[in-house]
Amino acid sequence: MARFLYTLLFTLLLPVVFFNLYRRGRKSPAYRKRWLERIGLSVPKMMRNSIWVHAVSVGEVNAAESLIRQLQRSFPDASIVVTTMTPTGSDRVKALFADDVYHQYLPYDIPWALARFIGRIGPQVCVVMETELWPNLIHQCHRRNIPVVVSNARLSASSAQGYGRVRALSSRMLAEIDRVLVQTEIEGQRFIDLGLPKDRLLVTGSIKFDIAIEPRIRADAETLRQQWSHRPCLIAASTHDGEDALILDAFESIRRVESSALLILVPRHPERFESVASLLQARDCGYVRRSTGAVVSDQHQVLLGDTMGELLVLMAAADIVFMGGSLVATGGHNVLEPIALGVPTITGPHTFNFQAITEMLLQRKGLAVAGSAKDLASLCLSFFTDPELARDQASRGMDVLNENKGALNRQLNEIKALMDR
Repeated sequence: MARFLYTLLFTLLLPVVFFNLYRRGRKSPAYRKRWLERIGLSVPKMMRNSIWVHAVSVGEVNAAESLIRQLQRSFPDASIVVTTMTPTGSDRVKALFADDVYHQYLPYDIPWALARFIGRIGPQVCVVMETELWPNLIHQCHRRNIPVVVSNARLSASSAQGYGRVRALSSRMLAEIDRVLVQTEIEGQRFIDLGLPKDRLLVTGSIKFDIAIEPRIRADAETLRQQWSHRPCLIAASTHDGEDALILDAFESIRRVESSALLILVPRHPERFESVASLLQARDCGYVRRSTGAVVSDQHQVLLGDTMGELLVLMAAADIVFMGGSLVATGGHNVLEPIALGVPTITGPHTFNFQAITEMLLQRKGLAVAGSAKDLASLCLSFFTDPELARDQASRGMDVLNENKGALNRQLNEIKALMDR
């Protein structure tokens, strides 16, 4: 009954959902495209025994990259299907895998739409990344004996409270999941408290520690550094609304001491590129947009990162990384990527999306926290003026990363076992 009521409500709200897509399309036109995929009316040619990975957006796609590549090596004859929910996630899949995987948007959580899609791709397993749990998706797989694995699962206290408010729905959903491969013991207990059978939980750690940096990343970064005459460089990566002004405040303080410093400012979402450009104009900052291909000159204080797929290169080219979504209460983003690049990394205080990883790094002094724009400026100046301090933090962070590798193989083995079963 709970799932029936959920489905009825979701179906009735579809006009609102599509109106919201149309509204978001004013700033990001991609939201107004490919709507038939979202209701299961645009589907692939018939497949058999595919491997289906669902990754909602950019962060989940990045986390899934190494897993997908290992699945491709392990099952070279299987079609890999990757679904996302956002245009940025879609773009990231295309940038990483091109035509090596089949990609489309996941149909909304309506039984007939999902049934049509699942029937066409014929998956032998469904791998859901992190916490993208949809009751009808899981039920449609369960009734077809398609094992569902939640890979690299995480569940914050606030998300657990949300699922707890609809326990009649969430407990039945969790009972139909075959395996939850969770990052930490604490998060695993939250799944169990919500109704997941204990024998379906395995604590594996996070596959985000299993990062492999391609040599071309560092080579491209060094080329940029030479173009910039090796100026002291801070990148503010994946920023959200409300953070950019604070970061610019901090950068003004930094420039009073390090007058040649360069800021790379990279908004998280493409629809914010124009508003951040307007902010830079209002602040009378000398800036250049990365999308223009123009060379950063001495007259430019800020490089606006308004392209997709270049974040790793831009972070590798910087002396310091500030990871956004953390000066405002968004919950932060993955700090392990800059740490894997060997760059000293700073985050804000709001890191509840990556709480366990953040705490682990803080305990070993492999990460710094700035609670305000003033703190951010102070930390950056400390790293700029004391390279040994910067190297020491980067080294400590790398130690934590290397000590926690191995989750990828553990999760891959569990997925293989379910497929064999």
